Amino acid sequence: MNLKFRKHLAIAAAALVGVVLTCALTWVLYPRPVFHPEDLLPADDTLILLQNINRTLVVILEKRVPVLATLPAYKNGASAALVSLPGGKRAWILFEPPAQPGIDRPTIRATDPAAMTLLAGQTPRLQSDPSFAPLAETTNDVPSWIFLRFRDLPGVETQGMLHIPDEPVLIGLTKNGLQIAVHGNDARTGTLRSGVVVAEPRPFLIVQAADLRTFITGAGSALDSTLRPVLQGLLEQAVHDLFGSDVSARYDLLPLTQHESAVQIAQSDSGWLVAFSGSTDDADTLEDATDRLHAARRSMLQSVKRIDRRLDDQFSILSVSADETVIREEEGRDGLWRIRSTSRGNAGLFSAERGNQFVLSNDQRMLQSIIRRNTPGLPPDLSKASASGFMDIAATNAILKDYLPDAAGEGIPLAGSGGIVQWNLRSRGDVKILTIR
Repeated sequence: MNLKFRKHLAIAAAALVGVVLTCALTWVLYPRPVFHPEDLLPADDTLILLQNINRTLVVILEKRVPVLATLPAYKNGASAALVSLPGGKRAWILFEPPAQPGIDRPTIRATDPAAMTLLAGQTPRLQSDPSFAPLAETTNDVPSWIFLRFRDLPGVETQGMLHIPDEPVLIGLTKNGLQIAVHGNDARTGTLRSGVVVAEPRPFLIVQAADLRTFITGAGSALDSTLRPVLQGLLEQAVHDLFGSDVSARYDLLPLTQHESAVQIAQSDSGWLVAFSGSTDDADTLEDATDRLHAARRSMLQSVKRIDRRLDDQFSILSVSADETVIREEEGRDGLWRIRSTSRGNAGLFSAERGNQFVLSNDQRMLQSIIRRNTPGLPPDLSKASASGFMDIAATNAILKDYLPDAAGEGIPLAGSGGIVQWNLRSRGDVKILTIR
């Protein structure tokens, strides 16, 4: 075969390939043992990529991302991508397992022939795109996942208890639950160093963070918003019930939680039971803060005393003043802890200080259950976590119906045994990963 003939043959073959790419709806290619659709998909035009499609994951997200309901029928083990086309159109591309055993090349088909041309384009591919590649590196132990660019998708619902950020996100379905990864590492949040002493009565919600203030107030990435609206609402309501309008969670309480801290909320017949624990930069700052909090609680516990004095048959004097006669303020020690209480009946504020460590609660039993137990070691699965916690879904939703009705009923899509959701937040490079199980 001479050189000229081989050249013409190569040109003809290239032309034939171009025709196939443009017109065919089915394309079998990519002779590799492991197939990665992101190697073919265009970076700028790929809106969604589902790897090893899992129906459970699709159902979880359909309500939030309506376009997922248009996903065409697919075979088990298939992957799919939603791509944008000229003129504002979109099309699905399916990457399906081979029809015959022993063939390692997938079958590729599209809902619009024009989508096939994108796979052979010269533009950068998704696998090397900086908005995708770091997120994909978190999927080593995640067999099924979905990558979404929410900002470019129609009709996306981003509000509710399961917040969906408008930046690219990768959501994976693991054997235990969900894994959500987004860009946005904040080195200031640090990592957890110890476990949390679970109070009694047992809380329906616990949040522990290396920097609780940053986590709750939202200085981190958009991923934190998955849980932040619920936590902020519950925290603000708990602080209001405990201290009234004179104390702000953001400005009076959270400044104490810049280091490893925890908040625990339980429910009793008389209302919420709340406990905060952590450490501050110095003991003097802590003492000043607890003084303010006890003063605010004392003001909340005051009752109005009415004194009606009659001077004669025609005149009387009505005197109204604060009655503090039934408020008890006590101070003592429990081991190395300095204990203070400001209470009236069963209501009050109880605080414990040991150096720069503190525990604050509106229930004496909760406070004692925390300070009288040794702090547990950090569980292995939290070795690199910056925050963690658990939530009783039924109890949390019951509270949300009264205080955050817009979030009530949403729930977290997957709950473990007994309706308990456990979660942790960790960083990997410039990516934050939220695991929910």
